[in-house]
Amino acid sequence: MLCRVTHSADRAFEFAMLYRLLSNAAEIYPGFTSIELYRAMAATAACDQAEAREALGWAAYAGETRETSLAAVELALRTGDEPQRAAAKAHVARLSEHPAGAEDPWLTAISRDLETRCP
Repeated sequence: MLCRVTHSADRAFEFAMLYRLLSNAAEIYPGFTSIELYRAMAATAACDQAEAREALGWAAYAGETRETSLAAVELALRTGDEPQRAAAKAHVARLSEHPAGAEDPWLTAISRDLETRCP
């Protein structure tokens, strides 16, 4: 699950460093969906929208998964314009209505913190 709140410049720096480390891993192991997904999550937490979108695109290249879908929701909520944020909120609401949604810790965290935005 993505750390939804970047509390300080130091924390944002940590996520940026994590993104760089994961980018190095992606160069060594190209095409690994999990590495690209974690890169997207780290870039989102660091509020680097361009890098997050690029990594998420690579992560979803092999097909949409629960993880790529929720990472895209995270990105839209943090960095999207109002129509993107509204669509993401509606998607979260639909997922939350499903019985399994109540037991999904990532979805629960997103639902609790819909207003987190990048500066």
